[in-house]
Amino acid sequence: MILTPTGEPAWPHEPLGSLSDVAWALRAHEWHLVTPELIGQHERLAKTLARLLTEELRRSSTEEPPMADQPTNLDTHRGMAAQKATDLRRLRSEVEADQDALRTRQTELEDLLAAAPATDWPEAGAKARYLLGLLAQSLDASDLRRRRLIDRVLADFDHLLDKSTDD
Repeated sequence: MILTPTGEPAWPHEPLGSLSDVAWALRAHEWHLVTPELIGQHERLAKTLARLLTEELRRSSTEEPPMADQPTNLDTHRGMAAQKATDLRRLRSEVEADQDALRTRQTELEDLLAAAPATDWPEAGAKARYLLGLLAQSLDASDLRRRRLIDRVLADFDHLLDKSTDD
């Protein structure tokens, strides 16, 4: 049986120590293969319990467990605060995984760019464009003069590269 942090049954319709709870525990430990011995003053109660447990074990072993075509969405059973917290945890973990993948790809690209010198001007321009893009990302939003300068240098690269391919 699943209990809440306060020790109460998670499903109130199935009380702690219910027959189905006991039957599943006995079945899990294969105690259903052992014949119960009747001891003590309450022989009638012990016989009744043994009979009920045997019936429950037979019933639970012959019944097919209910199968759902669709998985149960546990989010619908949570309160709004718990749903929001779960959504935030999922989103944060997805973003962290995406950032890790991006960092890995960026490292691979930088290793390739640094592996050998450029063989021509277009390749050198591509490397410079990448570095200027990194610089532009690291600048403060208030530094418009440097951003404008980077944009103009990139436009110059485009112009000069187009001019060199026409020749």
